[in-house]
Amino acid sequence: MSLETEEIHPVGPTAGGTAIGRLRVLLSTSQRLVGDALAAGFEDQGHVRVVATARDASETIMEAERHRPAIAVVLDDIGRAEALRIARVIAQRVPSCGVLFLVNKQDEDALADAIEAGVRGYVTRGVRLHQLCDAIERVASGGAVIPDTMIGPLLDRLVDRRSASKEEDKVLMLLSARERQVLLLLADGGNSDSIAKALVISRETARKHVQNILMKMGVRSRLQAVAYVVQDGRHALLRAGG
Repeated sequence: MSLETEEIHPVGPTAGGTAIGRLRVLLSTSQRLVGDALAAGFEDQGHVRVVATARDASETIMEAERHRPAIAVVLDDIGRAEALRIARVIAQRVPSCGVLFLVNKQDEDALADAIEAGVRGYVTRGVRLHQLCDAIERVASGGAVIPDTMIGPLLDRLVDRRSASKEEDKVLMLLSARERQVLLLLADGGNSDSIAKALVISRETARKHVQNILMKMGVRSRLQAVAYVVQDGRHALLRAGG
């Protein structure tokens, strides 16, 4: 841990709302020495206790379900996609466990992804250990911790994403009822043959519907169209539109 300092911004309840006793923390890092150093540092601080250290996303999720910690501290050496997976799954399966990302450097897009995945703490490794412990306590008490310098850019990005999402949703409304049915079947893993069978149409008609969908959505492949639906959970919108 570096001894540089960074201003971090608490949002919501502070550590005063936490229960008496040491907070139970799950560490997620692929680097054993880093995990050992953090665990030892927390032990010296006296009010945070590491109940387990996991090396990848699957192990982190398993340990979170087993130990039900107050906080999962996820280091970015796990990998961005895996860290986001951890946050999403823990939010679903262990909602009492807050998630804090400990990262090497500030990244505004990565922070926006993290917030949308349910992360409540975002701290760089430049903070002092006692500041990290304070951040953990704030997140455990139901608050959020974000670097001061990132709050403005974060809000801008979230607003931009919401606006872009609304515009993208309008694209789906350009599809006919039959085209929405075809897109839902594509998202469920269908191909031209299975779509034709499900809708009682010819294979050529199914292929024509797919071509029209790609053209209206402005994408080049079926995979892009499916990703557009699946990644943002637009199944319900498609069904409602039909």
